[in-house]
Amino acid sequence: MDSLIANIAAERCNIEVEIANIEMEIAALYVTLAELSDSLLRLNKAEAELRGQSFTEFKLSKPVSAKSEASVENNLTIKQMALKVLADYPDGLTALQILSKINSRFEKNFIRTSLSPQLSRLNQTGDVHKRGKRWLLGPSPLSALRHGGKPM
Repeated sequence: MDSLIANIAAERCNIEVEIANIEMEIAALYVTLAELSDSLLRLNKAEAELRGQSFTEFKLSKPVSAKSEASVENNLTIKQMALKVLADYPDGLTALQILSKINSRFEKNFIRTSLSPQLSRLNQTGDVHKRGKRWLLGPSPLSALRHGGKPM
């Protein structure tokens, strides 16, 4: 009976790890989507300027996508929001700075106790690491070396 319970616990752990990995892949895809959306916006503005149209006129002449960037950003998890914010700050941010940027950028009202566990989970998966009081994207250089990677 104990071995069956241990097997169930191990399988649960494996599934939780797999879910966390998929969530991180999704977060990376959201970051890519936001970057591509920004690029598309810049291209559309440039095209509107070349056509001699105001950007508003140009937008109205284009078909509307099924899912706007705003609706995508409304569906982000706090971990995904933290990754997007940190992507803009290569020197990292403190937890309170990340929280402030998330709340202002995504029009949220999270409290620190909502963010801290998520940063810890991102740290465990190697998506972020802490240097002093600052959180930075990516695994720590020491962790990367331990797992056969190159230091950052």
